[in-house]
Amino acid sequence: MAAAAAEEEPCCISHAFDRAARGDPARLAVVHSGDGGRRFACGDLLFAVSSLSRRIAAALPRPSTDHPGDDESPGCSDRQRGGAGATPRVVGVYAWPSVEYVAAVLAVLRCGEAFLPLDPSWPEDRVRSAVSASNAVLVVSAGVSHEDDVLKGSSCPVLRFNGDIRCRQGSDDVEAGVGGDELVWPCERKRPRGFCYVMFTSGSTGRPKGVCGTEKGLLNRFLWMQRRNPLCLDDVLLFKTSVSFVDHLQEFLSAVLTSTTLVIPPIDWRANPTSLANLIKAYRISRMTIVPSLMEIILPTLEKNISCGYNSLKILVFSGEILSLVLWKRVREILPETTIINLYGTTEVSGDCTFFDCKDLPAILECEEITSVPIGFPIANCEVFLVTHAGMADEGSESSTYYKTGDYARRLKAGELVFLGRKDRTVKNYGQRYSLEEVESILKEHPAVSDAAVTFQSKGSPDYNAYLVFKNKDEIVKDSLQYREVNSSQDIMASIRSWLIKKVPPAMIPSFFLHVKSLPLTSSGKVDYVKLSSLECALEPCGIEQIKSGSGPINPYLQVIKKPMQPTSWRLT
Repeated sequence: MAAAAAEEEPCCISHAFDRAARGDPARLAVVHSGDGGRRFACGDLLFAVSSLSRRIAAALPRPSTDHPGDDESPGCSDRQRGGAGATPRVVGVYAWPSVEYVAAVLAVLRCGEAFLPLDPSWPEDRVRSAVSASNAVLVVSAGVSHEDDVLKGSSCPVLRFNGDIRCRQGSDDVEAGVGGDELVWPCERKRPRGFCYVMFTSGSTGRPKGVCGTEKGLLNRFLWMQRRNPLCLDDVLLFKTSVSFVDHLQEFLSAVLTSTTLVIPPIDWRANPTSLANLIKAYRISRMTIVPSLMEIILPTLEKNISCGYNSLKILVFSGEILSLVLWKRVREILPETTIINLYGTTEVSGDCTFFDCKDLPAILECEEITSVPIGFPIANCEVFLVTHAGMADEGSESSTYYKTGDYARRLKAGELVFLGRKDRTVKNYGQRYSLEEVESILKEHPAVSDAAVTFQSKGSPDYNAYLVFKNKDEIVKDSLQYREVNSSQDIMASIRSWLIKKVPPAMIPSFFLHVKSLPLTSSGKVDYVKLSSLECALEPCGIEQIKSGSGPINPYLQVIKKPMQPTSWRLT
C-alpha cells in the first residue's frame, strides 16, 4: 500500500508535511538508534515544527518591504535569482542529523525562508564563513556541544532549539489546531521565494561556494522517485548522510512527506562504519542511499548478517561516486532480490538528475564494453546534453539555461549515459589523456583488491600513486585459486602491476603502489583524496619505474551538460 501523501501533487513542502502528519499523528516518524533510542510520532514532529516556526518568525528581523521575504539580500544578484521570485532570508541550521535538524529545516520552510545546513563537523572558520557569505539573518542551533565557541564570533543571532520536542502518545495539540496557522503558507505568498535552501559545496575548486536550490527542484526529485518506486507504509528509511551533502535532503524529506519511519544512527557511527550493516538488520531498513566507497566497507558485515536468508533492503540507491562493475556484481550476488539504482547529479541542480536501473545491466554488458555502471537517463523534468568544445553534441536543446558540470560521459547505443570522470580528475601523462576513475575501476577488478584510489599531481615530475586495500587471504583464495600461494604484500603488488600492464596503456600505470588498511572518507562518505595524499601507509611502497607511453589515439571525451527544470538553482558569490 503506497503512502497516502503521494496521492496528490503537493503545492509546497510545508503543506505536504502538514497533510501527511495530520493524517496519522500517532504513527512513528523518527527513531534515534543511539541517544537512548528516542522515538517521535508524526504528531510530535508537527508540534515541534509548529512551535519552532513561530519562534523563528518572532526572531527574524523585520523585512525591509511590505511583503515578508521580499527584502533584497546582498548575497544574491538579479542574475543569480534568475529574475523570478522573492529573495528569502537565509536561516542557518547548525545540527547533526537528528529529529531536531528535521524539525528546524521544516520550520524554516514553514516561515517562507531558506535554510542553510551548517555541518558541526566543519572547521569553525568554515561555519562562520558560510554564515557570513550567505548573509544569514539567524542561526538555529540544536544539540551541538561546541556551538558557543563556533558561533560566538558571528554577528548573526542564535536561536537554541534543545529538548523542545515533546514525546507524546496523544494528538490533542494537533487536533486543537496547533500548526502555526497564523503564518502565511509559502505557496500562498504573492511573490514565491526564488530558492528555499543554500548548500555550501567545495566542488572541484576546493573552496566552498554557496548554491541556492529551489523547492520545485526538491519536490520534482521526490515526486519522480515516488512515482517510480513509491514508498509504502511499512518502509523504513535511514538518515545517515552528512548535512553538508545534498543527498541528505531526499533521505529525510522522502520520509516526512509520506509518514514513513526514519531511523537516525548515532552521531559517531563513522568511527565504526560497519555498524551501519548491523543497524540495517536491527531496524529492517528497506531503502538506503549510499556512496560506493562506504558500501565497500559495510558489505562484508552486511553479507554475514543476511546469510540467514533475510534481507530487508528492497531498494539500494548508489550516488556520489562511480559505481564499478565489480562492486555491482558483489552487491547483486549478496542482495539478489534488491533493486539497485545508480543516480547521478550535482548540488547545483538540486541533486540527482539521471538514473539507471541495474536490472538492465546484464543485457548491456552483452553488447557494450564498459568499466562502470551507467548513469542512465534523465529523471522527469530534467534534460542532459553532451557537448564538445565546439558546442552541443546532442540535438534538441532550445533553452539557454543550463549548468555545465565539468564531467565527462559518453552515450551507449541504446541511449544510456556512462560517466567517464570529472574534468578535474582527467589527467595527461606522457602525452596521453585519461581518467583517474577509469584506473580505479580497473584496479578494483583485481581479485586481491577490495578497494582502490589513485592520485596524480603534475608539478615537476608526475607524482602518480595507487592506494590499495587488500582483501583478506580467504577472500583472495575464494575469488582466484592462482593467488593461493601469494603470501606477502610485495608479491601481491607485483602481481597487480603485471596484471594492470595487460589492461591499460603504459601511461596509465601508477608510479607507486601503496597498501593502506582503508581509504579515508569525507563526511559525505566519498574518498578523501587530500588526506589520502598525506597518508603514512601501512607498508613501504613498491616502487615502479616510470614507463614512457607510446603514441596512440586519445579517446574523444564528451562533457555533460544538465538543464534542470526551470528555475532550479543559482550560485551565491
